[in-house]
Amino acid sequence: MGGQEYNRNEAIVCDSNLTSVAVMAGTPIATVKSIMGRMGIQYGEGYPKDVYLTALVDYLHENRELVLMILPEYILNFLMKIWENDQVRVAEEEWGFAEYLKILGFIAYRRGNSKTGAPNEIHRVSEAKEEFYFLIKSRSSRMKISRYSGWEKMVTGLMYYYGFINIVNLHEQFLKVSGQLVSYDEFLSFIKCRCSLWAFGEIMRDIAREKDYFSYMETDNPETMLLFISQHPDIPYKKISYDDLVYISEAAGIDNRWPGISELGTLFVHEMDMDYYKATVMLRSLIRMIHNGDSFDRLKEKVSVLPASGGEREKEMMKGLRLLYDHVPLFEYKGYNRHEYNELFYEKQLKKKSNLFTIIDGGCD
Repeated sequence: MGGQEYNRNEAIVCDSNLTSVAVMAGTPIATVKSIMGRMGIQYGEGYPKDVYLTALVDYLHENRELVLMILPEYILNFLMKIWENDQVRVAEEEWGFAEYLKILGFIAYRRGNSKTGAPNEIHRVSEAKEEFYFLIKSRSSRMKISRYSGWEKMVTGLMYYYGFINIVNLHEQFLKVSGQLVSYDEFLSFIKCRCSLWAFGEIMRDIAREKDYFSYMETDNPETMLLFISQHPDIPYKKISYDDLVYISEAAGIDNRWPGISELGTLFVHEMDMDYYKATVMLRSLIRMIHNGDSFDRLKEKVSVLPASGGEREKEMMKGLRLLYDHVPLFEYKGYNRHEYNELFYEKQLKKKSNLFTIIDGGCD
């Protein structure tokens, strides 16, 4: 690899004689077992690590299309770029993709060194390329990859609203939005396979009720969510359109159509000269707090560190904060915001009152 100098945004690519099992040797055994369990691979305990690795590799080779379900489209596109080029540009987040691909034995890699001048290197694992290249490249597979990408955006968008939900209910909402005929078993396989390498959510098991729940990683207290959901079965989950789900998914959970987002964002960036990244982090933090049911006073404490004490600027901030507080959905309200939930509750109370009495037609003799 001599003659190539270090460039943090570039990597040279070469073929490797390493086997997939050898590349996966550094993967923690707990991670390997977790992936196997999600794929439904039966295994015993107490075997050497390479036994589990070999079983996982063999299973993937025998069930090749699972790879389309496990790896998101952007990671598969990154993999194709590596397979088809001898030098590639690598964005910082793509090194995370490289780690996922290493866990599954598709590539090995070595980060460069600015002090020694050693370049970034990515090594293609030949047996993986021979097994999966034409599968991933095929037109039918690209259609499936695109389909799964749409599923992921829908599930991600739903979880930005719901935070915590029984997977049976999640499947029902998914069907309503997608309009696709997807069996529960296929949907569950997708959730399990994809989230084994997905930092967005996790599956939780309620042992007492023998039910599986999907929890967004930013849900602070799943136990509280479970209690609320079990105590309020009459509240329906809010139905969200496909376009809204894709929008919020691609915007990483910040829907600027929620009142308060644009108002606070404009105030932070243009009036208070905050760095765009810091302003985004502050907005995400406030949204997370509202999602999880924090009080308005807690939100005021959060923004109290910002230089807006007194005068019109503070009034604008409190006005924007109140809009945000009222209109960002709460996890415990099944995707409704406080304003919508109050209206829903009021309607239910009216229905209860209307059912208190029955008018009986009668007459006088």
